[in-house]
Amino acid sequence: MDAGELIAVAAVVAALAGAVGAFLGILVGESKRAENARKELLMTARIAVYGQFLAATSRILSNALDRASNSASTRDEAAAHELNRIIAEIQVIGGVGVRAALKDFLEHVSDAEQSAADHGRESRIAQDILARDNFYNVLRSVTRSNLEATIKADCSALEDAMHTELGV
Repeated sequence: MDAGELIAVAAVVAALAGAVGAFLGILVGESKRAENARKELLMTARIAVYGQFLAATSRILSNALDRASNSASTRDEAAAHELNRIIAEIQVIGGVGVRAALKDFLEHVSDAEQSAADHGRESRIAQDILARDNFYNVLRSVTRSNLEATIKADCSALEDAMHTELGV
């Protein structure tokens, strides 16, 4: 092989290397763009579902306070179903911190609902005894206040987790 042929082979190899490099650059660039687009879509979905969650929980908590002050009001089943749908969405697309805070929140809400149900049964069964036992009523009130404070703290922790995740 003479010098001219060697130069021609080197030029072909260099051209192939350049083409392969350009092709790989395009693939890597497209991969990064697609990854960033997926992250942006996920973040947009999270923002939407977190906003829906906050709106639904405030609406349900407001309704619960109305029910507590007015025994004639009824539970809003449509709002409860909507909240369940939103919670399921958060459990799918939410970040780890948000899902953990949501779990705590839901456990304490469940405890509060159970406490309210127990209190309702106790009131119907032993209304005379409860009326005479002032200490028990005070204790029940303190327990309910503690649960409400815990739920409010859980809401705050959940909002903080959402803000942290969203970088707000």
